[in-house]
Amino acid sequence: MTSLSHDHHAHDGAVLEITGLRFSYPGQSGGGLELQQLVLAAGERLFVQGPSGSGKSTLMSLFAGVLV
Repeated sequence: MTSLSHDHHAHDGAVLEITGLRFSYPGQSGGGLELQQLVLAAGERLFVQGPSGSGKSTLMSLFAGVLV
């Protein structure tokens, strides 16, 4: 189950809350991207680091709503 919330009243004032995110491209072999839970409050920052092909750009595209 994927839940993306931009509700300012979601989880103790969270601006962005993601629970149970899973994504893989069609035909992709292997695991894909999985995120159990992420809660960001106003003013917090997220640092994403990993090797090429690890899903950093895919994650940001999902956050922005470019991929669904």
